[in-house]
This record gives sequence, structure tokens and C-alpha cells, in this order.
Amino acid sequence: MDWNQAYLDRNTPWDKGVASPVIVELLPEIPMDAKIVVPGCGTGNDINAILHRNPALVIGFDIAPEAISHLNARFASNPIVKPLLGDFLQCGPDYKASVDVVVEHTCFCAIPVAMRPAYAKTCASILRPGGKLIGAFYWMPRDTDDMSVGPPFQTSEAELLEHFSRYFTLDTRVATVGFPERLGREFRVVMTRRPDTNDEASLRSV
Repeated sequence: MDWNQAYLDRNTPWDKGVASPVIVELLPEIPMDAKIVVPGCGTGNDINAILHRNPALVIGFDIAPEAISHLNARFASNPIVKPLLGDFLQCGPDYKASVDVVVEHTCFCAIPVAMRPAYAKTCASILRPGGKLIGAFYWMPRDTDDMSVGPPFQTSEAELLEHFSRYFTLDTRVATVGFPERLGREFRVVMTRRPDTNDEASLRSV
């Protein structure tokens, strides 16, 4: 998938122009003055909602230059929003254990399924103990179990447990709010980074 070309062609059905209702519902999970990372932030709809929590810093990652261009223009006058062009999965060494909250929405379902363990490790690596990964994980039940169909690639609750439970305690449920076409197709997830993880060796490789 050429994400940048999609933005250039304005073929971005995932971009609704407003924040995800699931993210809005989860805003109270974000502490005031938090340092926040938003993977696959797109044009910043969720970031715009997050700013109501008065964060200390919001770092938005995206691999599409056109998305980052939109983000730079949208938040040009806001010094606490830091748009970064690049691969979120490569940010572990630069932000190790320094982030309070990671906000997920349409990034996990967009990356190839084989990259999901690396996504979980990156989130665990950059979050401080007790930090949170919150978000809307796109479940999108299908008639097929073929995980190679996508993007968006389907997600199961069992898969979330498989990838994240070694680092986090999870509160996962089917979201009861959302865009109309996504109702019943998203998980509302709050994960808390465990301070007692025994998997530090694997995190060193992130």
C-alpha cells in the first residue's frame, strides 16, 4: 500500500475529518501534562482531540510525507505538537521508557501482520512503567480467517493478548461508540505497562 499516494489522491477513507469516537471516550485515561505518542497519526484528527487534555508534548509519527505536511500546517502555531516523518517501529531507542501514553487508531491494522510483534515491543519499550497504550483496534470481522487480506488487516482479541500481554495488563472490550460503519468492529483497549516485566532481553532488540 502506497500511503503517501493515497493522501495525494485524497483516497483516504480512514480519515473522517474528526477524532475517533473511541479515542474521545478514552481521553480521561490520558493524564494532564502527559508526553504522548500517536503512531500513524495521519492528518492529526485524534491529536486535535488529545490537545484538550493539555499534554506536555504530542509526537505524531507517519510514514507518508503528505500526511506530515498536513500535520505541520494544521499545528504550525502549536509548539507542543511534534510531527515526525518516519517509521514508528524504529523509534524505540530514541524514546525508551520516556512516554506516558501511546494512542492507537488505525495503525496496528494497517501494518503487515508479521510486524505486529515489533509494534507491541516498540510500545512497551517507549512507555514508562505504569504508562498506558490506549486506543481503537480495528477488529473488522470477516468471512475469511486469512490474515493476509488487507489493509486493514483483521485483529482478534486472542491476538492482542498474544502480542501485548507479556508487557501489559489489558482491558479489552468491543467498543460501544464509533463511526456508524465501524460499530461492532472495533475494540476499545486500555493497556497498562507492567513495571515487573521479565522480558527486558527482548526489549533491548527494539
